[in-house]
Amino acid sequence: MYNETSSRQLTYVDRKPSVLGTLFQGISKNSARSVRLVPASHPETIETIDDNPIFVLFPTVDLTFIIGIVMSLLAIPFAYDAISGERETGTLSLIVSNAIKKPMLIFGKWLGGYLSLILPCFVGLLPGLLIISTHPLIQFSFADWGALGLIIVGALLYLACFFALGVLISALASRSSTTILALLFIWAVGVFVIPNLSPDIAKVFLFRQRLGNRIPSFVSFVMKKTQKYRF
Repeated sequence: MYNETSSRQLTYVDRKPSVLGTLFQGISKNSARSVRLVPASHPETIETIDDNPIFVLFPTVDLTFIIGIVMSLLAIPFAYDAISGERETGTLSLIVSNAIKKPMLIFGKWLGGYLSLILPCFVGLLPGLLIISTHPLIQFSFADWGALGLIIVGALLYLACFFALGVLISALASRSSTTILALLFIWAVGVFVIPNLSPDIAKVFLFRQRLGNRIPSFVSFVMKKTQKYRF
C-alpha cells in the first residue's frame, strides 16, 4: 500500500499472521504488526492497540490464559478435599479398612479428579479446532499440527502437576480449609509472582555478573596508573 505524504512515498508492510495465532497469541503481541518504510530513513514500527498500557491489566483471553490461569485455578476446588475431606467426614478410615492400598487410593483420587477437570475442557476444544481447521482462509500445515500437539501435551502435564500438588497437600493437611489456603497461595505465587518477577531477577543477576567481571579489570587499570607515580 502506498501513500503520498510530504512528497515522499511511504510503504507499509504488514506482518503475516501466524496460523496458531487464532488459538495462542504468544510472543507475537510484543512485536509490531506493521512497518512503515520511508526512503532514505530507518523503518518505523507502527503502534498497535496492544501498546496501550491499560491492556496490561486485561490480558488477552486465549488458550494460554484459559489453561495457564483458569484451568489451573479450577484444579484447586477439584483437589483440595480429595484426602483431607475424606478424613474430616470419617470416610477415609472406612476406605482404608478395606483391602485397598494407600498408593492405589491416592492414584485413584488423582486420576478421577484429573479426568473430571480436563475432559470438559477438551470436549469444548475439539469442535473449535474442527471449525478452525475447516475454514478456507486458515490452513494448518504439518508443522502447525505438530506444534499444537506439543502444546496440548505440555498443557496436560502442567495441569497434571497442579492437580497432583493439590492431592499431595490434601493428603498432608488435616483440614480442608488449610489445604485450600495453601493451594491458593502456591497458585498465586506460581502463576503471577514468579513469571512477573523472573525477568527482573534475571536482570539483577546479569548486572551483578557484568559488574563482577569489570571489577578486576578496573582494579588492574588503577594499579597500572598508580605504578607511574611510585618513587
